[in-house]
Amino acid sequence: MIYFVILFLAYFLAPLSKKRIVFSQNNFTSKVGTAKGKLVYFYFFTFILICICGLRSVKIGLDTPQYYFLFRDASKFENLIDFISHIKKDKEHPEWGYIVYEWGLSLFGNYNFFLFSTAILTILPLMWLIYKYSKIPWLSIALFILFGYFTFYMSALRQAIALAFCFFAFHYSLQNKLLKYLLCMVLAFLFHQTAIVFFPIYWIKKIPLNRKVLFATIALIVFSFIIRDYIYMLFLSVSRTDYTEHIAAGGFRMYITMLLVIVIGFLSMKEIKDDELNKKLFYMMIVCAFLWPILSIGSPALYRLYYYYHIFIILFSANLAMSIKLKLRKNIVVLFFVLIGSAYFITQVMYGESNVYPYNFNWEVPVNLNTLQHSWEEKK
Repeated sequence: MIYFVILFLAYFLAPLSKKRIVFSQNNFTSKVGTAKGKLVYFYFFTFILICICGLRSVKIGLDTPQYYFLFRDASKFENLIDFISHIKKDKEHPEWGYIVYEWGLSLFGNYNFFLFSTAILTILPLMWLIYKYSKIPWLSIALFILFGYFTFYMSALRQAIALAFCFFAFHYSLQNKLLKYLLCMVLAFLFHQTAIVFFPIYWIKKIPLNRKVLFATIALIVFSFIIRDYIYMLFLSVSRTDYTEHIAAGGFRMYITMLLVIVIGFLSMKEIKDDELNKKLFYMMIVCAFLWPILSIGSPALYRLYYYYHIFIILFSANLAMSIKLKLRKNIVVLFFVLIGSAYFITQVMYGESNVYPYNFNWEVPVNLNTLQHSWEEKK
């Protein structure tokens, strides 16, 4: 229910983002302290999302129990060197950024403090990205929830942090600030090595948008299906994980949605090609269409590589709709994304295996740590 409350508020409070707010008024001063409604709108939803993500029960999210016991292990070490030595016994190539982050927070608080701090670190950059680059903020916030990324943030903490740095890298790529872009990419890599797939984003904007790109896109998508088995074997040869499971049917439906998004993008090519931001976002959607056939033959862990590009659909969908001048067509595009997102949320998030519905705060349901320990050991 709590997810639907956020969606309801995001839509019905949307007019607030277009107004100025008067904090106080009296007979002597007509206006005392005003603020942009857009800032107030974003402060409000940033606070709400951080609280829901950071105050969740340890039972919410598939990987949350795992992170609980990892954090508990980190809290046993007063010296970082000793903790690193302990980690290296179990992991050949650990993510050093996350290790330092986890150990550092263990010195100042318990696991609830760790979850709340991580929620701030991941939600704040996401909301900043929407604030800065989305032309329909309520739609971007809604799709962040409906496409399952908000609940993904409740489970895959390391990759969520890596995504946060990728958001800043995306910003600096638009600003042509290569050194800052590279720094953000290094930080993302230190938290999750899969972030390396986002590295080409700096140069993607140099590709001109024309009919040649259309034909190249079709060729790339077909080619990705042809080479998918070879790429999959390459992943197996270099990976420490046995990727044997296949993703759920929801992934295929999301891929069909992505192809429809690309079709809509090409139909709106005139509106997109003159806007550097929208053009870059559109190319990221094309990259998604290329990656999906390759990554979908592995397990969900491999499929997550797709998220580095696909999450930007929350920006592209809003900006694509806003670029359409005909009001009826614009509303149809918005409705399309909302309906597709709603269907995905109900079938894949609510009734899927993400373990985020129904939602519980950390004070609501007692947690049996022995049961969690047994579950975690089975995963190991």
